[in-house]
Amino acid sequence: MRPEDILIINDGSHFLKTIGLILAQKGNRTCVTDSHSEALAELTKKYFRLVIVKLPGKTADSPALLNAVKELNPEARLIILGEDAHLPVEAFQLAVDDYILLPCRPVEVWRRITSCLKALAQGQLDADVERLLEDAGKQADWLEALLAGFLRQAFLCQESDAETDICHIREDVVAPVLDELWDDLQKHGVTLENHLDFLPSHLGTVKGDKAALRSVFRNLINNAIQYGGKGCSLKIDYERSEPFFRLQVFNSGPVPPKKSRPTLSLSLPPGNDQGNGGARSLGLGLRLSREVLRSYGGDIRYEPQLGGTKVQVVLPMS
Repeated sequence: MRPEDILIINDGSHFLKTIGLILAQKGNRTCVTDSHSEALAELTKKYFRLVIVKLPGKTADSPALLNAVKELNPEARLIILGEDAHLPVEAFQLAVDDYILLPCRPVEVWRRITSCLKALAQGQLDADVERLLEDAGKQADWLEALLAGFLRQAFLCQESDAETDICHIREDVVAPVLDELWDDLQKHGVTLENHLDFLPSHLGTVKGDKAALRSVFRNLINNAIQYGGKGCSLKIDYERSEPFFRLQVFNSGPVPPKKSRPTLSLSLPPGNDQGNGGARSLGLGLRLSREVLRSYGGDIRYEPQLGGTKVQVVLPMS
């Protein structure tokens, strides 16, 4: 079981002190106190996932203590130990996870405490699974929107004339996408170095529809954020090699595992194909990107490097 923060509010009994020692030996962060005022001070300083209270009887401060536990740690599991005849009425009016009526065998007390800890662990697991499913759903929605954008653009390109398939790589593609994703870049602490800022305006014209190329570049930046992780650096560079313009996106951080890396040939020239073997292991976004770029006589190349990953977009210059 995962370690938990546990508060034991005791009445001086050696048994619960021993329980606290055993829980600590199992890796839990336990706090055992015989003082109600000290317990209240701990509750205001720290969030406890499990609170165990042993009530000596119908003392005046027992109701206040129990109410404070639920007010200060409303999501905490609460176990109350005490003699049935001596427990205050308020003890039965709270959302308590377990009442252990004394006298009770020590082994039974331990079993019920560990059962509560197991329920905590299962609840955390369910929350983690729910979060993973939510993240997977968001990714599926993003991929669906990406695919729809590519398909919509494919139909639009068929209806457009050739003169519309010319754009400026910085002004029409890179700058609008960076503006769109700026909040995500800031949220993930990405350091951006954009060398396209120094590209002369008359040298950045390429063949390709700006909406389709934005989808390609947006996919690259989202991948860089995902695989680079928080605090990664992102470098956007370019190279002009007649007759092609090469847009390069390098992100630092862990290189994706081999089984999830796309296999893009480093030597594959734009316009040529080597069958479906290489494309079969591409991510959906990169596969669609390749199809779009090749429709304009370009290509995309994935290059794992020391300390990060570089993806190169190749487009014919106009």
